Amino acid sequence: MNLNINKSMYLDLPSIPFPMKDIYRRIGMPDHAVKKHAGVSRLLDEALTIASPLIHPKGAYIFLKNRHEFSESLQFVNCSFMIQSRQVSKLLNSCDHAVLFMTTIGDALETRANDLSRKGDVTLGYILDAIASETADAVADYMHRQYIQDIVAGEYAVTPRFSAGYGDWPITVQQNILKLCRGDRIGIHVTETSLMIPRKSVSAVFGLKKCKDAPCS
Repeated sequence: MNLNINKSMYLDLPSIPFPMKDIYRRIGMPDHAVKKHAGVSRLLDEALTIASPLIHPKGAYIFLKNRHEFSESLQFVNCSFMIQSRQVSKLLNSCDHAVLFMTTIGDALETRANDLSRKGDVTLGYILDAIASETADAVADYMHRQYIQDIVAGEYAVTPRFSAGYGDWPITVQQNILKLCRGDRIGIHVTETSLMIPRKSVSAVFGLKKCKDAPCS
């Protein structure tokens, strides 16, 4: 299997179903309560209709080959980038490769949500923002658990993902992730304070662990 090590790749991702259970949770209402509340149900239907054409999922990623694993850092073959994190090092322990990726749904939906809120339609703006946040995370899940998993199926299994800014992996590495993945090609840039723009974007790393005795599912 040729993983095109150290070569950044980017793509338009397919539309995915709205993660309704997560959206319900974010707006603070379980699905059965939404269905019983005609006003909320109507607003949610309106928000989903608005949101659908404003979501443009894109992804960028790069395969890295692990070179050295230490208790608090990871080094990669023919790459100056290092991951300085005990937690990430533990996660990727015994993995042959790491995958860095960035995904985004673009800024159109967030812009529409902000515009509505500024014009006084705060509730609809809030629901649109909830849809944007949860859909952005669902796109990252698709990239991680379906797109990349399909590429390596039968030879590698994927680990859980870990994002910069969580645990002991500092958010200041975002600029390096952007450069390695060439996230600019999918419209992402990183501010001086290490925040991604568009805000409804996700970056993370996960590992590829070799299947030994049987094909990975």
